[in-house]
Amino acid sequence: MNDGTRDPAASPENSGPLGPQELSETRAELDRLDAALFRLLAERRRIVHDLWRRKKAAALPVRDFERERAQELAAQTRATEFGWPPGLGSQVNALVLAAMHDPANVQRR
Repeated sequence: MNDGTRDPAASPENSGPLGPQELSETRAELDRLDAALFRLLAERRRIVHDLWRRKKAAALPVRDFERERAQELAAQTRATEFGWPPGLGSQVNALVLAAMHDPANVQRR
């Protein structure tokens, strides 16, 4: 059983031959997870841009570089909790922030 803190690929329950049905089901599960990641990022972006709008209205700085650094450190810690290198946490965090900050990635609705 995966408790969320270990790499599921290392689990003994994932050993043995893989049949076509299981392959198809596993790929469908991965597709659902990928779609969920994008939904979460879109929701995060919506919240970030609403926060930016409200900060601007209150004459506050839009970006908080101290918080962004704290988020990077937290991402490094999360990565190590899952058995991944801290640098991967930094890379994921940087990609998330880039998606939030890059105007080319912002859809106007």
